Order: sequence, then structure tokens, then C-alpha cells
Amino acid sequence: MTTGEVIKYYRKQAGLTQAQLAEKAGVCHSLINKYETNKTTPKFENANKIAEVLNISTGRIIPIIDVPPECYEFEGEFYCAEDALSMLASTGKIFLFWKEETQSYKIVL
Repeated sequence: MTTGEVIKYYRKQAGLTQAQLAEKAGVCHSLINKYETNKTTPKFENANKIAEVLNISTGRIIPIIDVPPECYEFEGEFYCAEDALSMLASTGKIFLFWKEETQSYKIVL
């Protein structure tokens, strides 16, 4: 599934319109439309807001890095690699910076 298809799928599962998701996530309605039609990819901050509203991990919306689906322990819980990075980023223990020119994230510890 593309990023847009993932957002649209979980939005519909939550019974939300694009406008409702945008309002709850604090982003512009036009951005949700652009994400769902794959005209643009959400930056981590917006993907994280959308994921919170949809009650899913940010890693489900955007692949943070291409790593094998290994499990990692963080504060007594186990997470797959993408979920672990999302969790660490949300606590400020690492920072993810979107690099527009390479369409990828730079991880800074």
C-alpha cells in the first residue's frame, strides 16, 4: 500500500472524513487530500499527528527507515524497528529530520 492508501484506509476505518481527520490532527484539509492522492508525502510531524488521531503507529503511515522487522525493547515494551523509532522520536531521545532532496529521514541521536 502507498502512504496515501494507508492514510485513507485507516481514516475510513475510524469513520472520519478528510475534513474531520484534518481538524483533529491540526493540519489543513488540502494536505490530507494531497497525502491520500499521493501528491505529497507527510513529513514526520504531520504523520505523527495523523497517526495519533487514527490510533496507529507513525511507522504504519510512512516507512521511517528500511530495516528488517526486528523487535526492540523500549521502557519494558517491545516494538518493531519503525515503531521503536517513532516512539524514541516522540520522547525526544532521537530526532528525525526530513531531507526533501533525498525524500528520506536523517536520524540524529
